[in-house]
Amino acid sequence: MSSESVLKSDRKACHEARDIFFACIDSHSDQKKCRLEWKNFEKSCPASWVAHFVRKHKFEKYKEDLVKDGYLAQEGGDDTSEKRPIRQLATNPNHKKVYGLNLSEYRHVRVFSSLGLNSDEVPDRFYSTEEIQNATHETPWHHHNAVNAAHKLQRHKLAVSLIDFLLAKNLLESRSLKLAITALTEAFLHKAVTKDQARIIKDKLKNVIPTAAQPVQAELYAALAPFEDESVTVEDQVFFFPSTIFLPRAADAIRSRDLKKLEEEWNQFSSVTIYGTSIYDDWFEWISSDKTNASRLMELFMMSLVKNEIYLESDNFRRYFKVTEKINHLPKWHRVSLKDSQCTRCGEDFKPKPVLDDDEWRKLAPAVDDLAIMLKLPGTDKLPYIANKLKEMKTADPLKRPTCYIDVANVAYGKGGYLGRANNIVPFIGAIYEHFSAIALISKFELPIKLYQQLGQLRTVVHVTKNPVEDVTILQLFTRGTPDGYIVTNDMFRDHCSHICKMTRSTVLQRAIKLRSLRFTDKVIETPSEFSPFAQRTSTGFHLPVRNQALKKPNAYEYYCFSGLFDHNP
Repeated sequence: MSSESVLKSDRKACHEARDIFFACIDSHSDQKKCRLEWKNFEKSCPASWVAHFVRKHKFEKYKEDLVKDGYLAQEGGDDTSEKRPIRQLATNPNHKKVYGLNLSEYRHVRVFSSLGLNSDEVPDRFYSTEEIQNATHETPWHHHNAVNAAHKLQRHKLAVSLIDFLLAKNLLESRSLKLAITALTEAFLHKAVTKDQARIIKDKLKNVIPTAAQPVQAELYAALAPFEDESVTVEDQVFFFPSTIFLPRAADAIRSRDLKKLEEEWNQFSSVTIYGTSIYDDWFEWISSDKTNASRLMELFMMSLVKNEIYLESDNFRRYFKVTEKINHLPKWHRVSLKDSQCTRCGEDFKPKPVLDDDEWRKLAPAVDDLAIMLKLPGTDKLPYIANKLKEMKTADPLKRPTCYIDVANVAYGKGGYLGRANNIVPFIGAIYEHFSAIALISKFELPIKLYQQLGQLRTVVHVTKNPVEDVTILQLFTRGTPDGYIVTNDMFRDHCSHICKMTRSTVLQRAIKLRSLRFTDKVIETPSEFSPFAQRTSTGFHLPVRNQALKKPNAYEYYCFSGLFDHNP
């Protein structure tokens, strides 16, 4: 038997040694005077028990200090409200105190009491630098926690006042920057501050961003950009941090079982989905236990996919959607085949792939050209010529198939450099040739002469660009063609273009890349599909295309039917 097991069997001796040691500590407040008691404690208890008891004792002393200072009600005193973990709050909709909405949850933030915030009835207001300075002169407080607490309590004016104070005193930590920007954004969206007031804080925050880690600086600058745009108003939620604002509010609604509030928040922040977030488990708990509202909750959940045109990967489908089959009062997911676009289970059609409308298509070319100017990329007179040549090929095609645009580096890059696997180019084109009327190849370097001879026999056009960001050249060619064109991309291309979309805040560019890009691997290329890759609502439920995480076959999608959720027409 191990020594650990022997010690565990003698719990009485362990507990006696523990009590003697802590009694010594409490009376002397100095561990040096309790060395013998400490050694006996270590000898009598397993190491893991010693660590646990020490942590627990420190926490109990901390609570005693809070009670002594009036920040926490004494057990058995006037405040008899039960304190429960957040997870337990989710199972009791009648519990009155929802985390983040009651000041009593934040009594440990001492600056609140120092400012006179001792009741929820105290109205939110702005505090001057002098007020905060006087209140915190002799009161230790944690800056990040104070801003976070004010933000969660939705005391927007207090949060902005604290941020302004920390900036004035050069006390704002770099790790608190995103929190500060989020709190400022929500204050603006709630009309607690005007745009001019927000801009003053924004200018100060921009001076602190260089102290943050390099990878997050671009995101922080982008988050502040809407305050500089004259056309952006509080109605333009998409330009801010929607998920950061929505999730805490949705969490409160879910944990208090407030369906009306959840509907309001989801309608306001329609660009946010909850699968894969911290509140998914609480939502699943609610939908599992509430048979009456389960259909409406599932409808809200699915409509967030429909509205946002989200590609659902197979791993996420299995983890967050397929598991609802365990709930008896919800329908099952059925994998179906398509017969002339018709679902073999419910008989309704799977919708065709969306295309950019005329207005979106007109906006796309200027957005891409503005991006080229912003990045200071060299222009060229060849693009109109190449675009016309591709259009002529499409016109001559009796099947009127779309045009395809390919970055040579995506196909040919290898150990030898940019064209390390140049021999892959012709076989790659051969694999997709039947689906397109013309194929444009964009490269930074001249191809081998042998390749030009082979490509000359195919419906291809090669453009060698001096542009250091050839992704933008591909987009420029695409916008000079027709809306049904496709861009064959790898993951790096899509990630880069997503970053471009954030820089320009061009939703039409983001949608174009989402709709008109095809994935590929070394062995498999995704086949263009006429069916929509996004969730669709039907008269009795939903259709859900699921994209295979690993591209193993040209048909990259599986199709599921979720009929029977409701019996009324949308």
